[in-house]
Amino acid sequence: MLLLLAVCLVSGALTFKDFGISWDEPSSYQYGREALSAYAHPASEPTYSDSDGLLQYYGAAYLVTGAALNLSAQSLHLVNFILFLLGVAVFYLLLGRWVSTPSAFAVTLLLVSQPLLWGHAFINPKDIPFMAFFLVSLVAGFWMADKSEAVTGWKRILLPILPGFILGYATSTRIVAPLAGIIISLMVLYRLRWKALPFLGLYWLSCFVAVYVTWPFLWPDPFNRFFASLQTMTSFPWNGKILFDGIEYHASNLPWRYLPKLMMLQFTEPVLLLALAGMIVLVFRFRFHKELIFILLTWFALPFAWIVLARPTMYDNFRQFLFITPPIFISCALALDELLKRLTGSKIRFFLLFLAVLPGLVAGIRLHPYEYIYYNSLAGNISGRYETDYWATSFRDAANYINEHAPQNAVVSIGPWGLIQELLRPDLKIDRAEVSADSDYVVIFSRWNYEKNPAFTGRSVYTVERNGAVFLTIQRMP
Repeated sequence: MLLLLAVCLVSGALTFKDFGISWDEPSSYQYGREALSAYAHPASEPTYSDSDGLLQYYGAAYLVTGAALNLSAQSLHLVNFILFLLGVAVFYLLLGRWVSTPSAFAVTLLLVSQPLLWGHAFINPKDIPFMAFFLVSLVAGFWMADKSEAVTGWKRILLPILPGFILGYATSTRIVAPLAGIIISLMVLYRLRWKALPFLGLYWLSCFVAVYVTWPFLWPDPFNRFFASLQTMTSFPWNGKILFDGIEYHASNLPWRYLPKLMMLQFTEPVLLLALAGMIVLVFRFRFHKELIFILLTWFALPFAWIVLARPTMYDNFRQFLFITPPIFISCALALDELLKRLTGSKIRFFLLFLAVLPGLVAGIRLHPYEYIYYNSLAGNISGRYETDYWATSFRDAANYINEHAPQNAVVSIGPWGLIQELLRPDLKIDRAEVSADSDYVVIFSRWNYEKNPAFTGRSVYTVERNGAVFLTIQRMP
């Protein structure tokens, strides 16, 4: 496991500069800097500068930590990735509660080889950190629950404080983190009955203190602002359109199959087969996995059912719900554990593991640095059917091309505006219009059919694409 983490860390260190800046990163990091400034002047609330006024409703903990490091957005890609590896390591420890060490390692390798997760690990400063903190909160909570029956006196008073702070930090990253605390609290209540109440009171008090300390937006009116944030996050006012099954849907009116189908298409085929097999194992061996069944129901099944039935606003595929995907791999671990009990030869085990991780490794290499747009073979031709580079990381490739080929003082227009201005040579002039008579080059992002604008009449000179789907085109204007 240590070797796996070391190999991943070296791979990340060698490639993190390949990834473009994702659409949400500049505003997120700016929000982190603004929230950090509140610690220097706690009496005056920062002026949050995002255009739609919604970022303040996001928890600030991880973004404040990133701002305190005072690194560039590109360097923070490596920090994001290191945090992902922390989540991977913690997931391995979590699997050890239910399956053998070989099975835990095999499924951890399967998880880390998923192109979807690997790609997000660099460019996603919101959902990947939260997934990692959610996992850490669970592992710390399980440790607390396991110790709660044995410790007494002042040790019982101290025991819940650190897990509570960890849960609070996770909550101040994404407001849904208390779900992990609910799972842990129910386990402790089951074990200690009424004796758990003061113990859990300290746990949640520590959580609330950590939330308050790490989220400056709450300081003027903690309770009202917390519930305002909760309301905003559960009915997020995003008015864009989503491409799904070749049809553009409004983000608040997606079909019920949106999440189930995307989960089926964005993980590799071995994950789908093993997860299904693991569910069968769980049915036949439910007497041995009562704790795990409760956890999987609370962590995955209930949120999944709510999303399918309530159909909340969703966009950018299902990145906001990456935190509920580890249970899929726990199901894979159950299947592999049963299989490895019957296949004891090291060669056959190695071959099986090789087959399981090969699709993800091959696809990741082929898609790099756009691993996060991965779809498996069940999706077929994804061009014009599913979202691909929805975070516009391809602007980095566009900037590299223009910097290399554009003459001095050339005029560059962008449709739509964003994510490229800081990457271009300083002599180049940027026209904020999508196209004008003075343009020498036009950079056309393909999402939302920008490429169909009749004003874009130049000659295509450069295209960024993967798997037949065009992310971005550069036109040389006449």
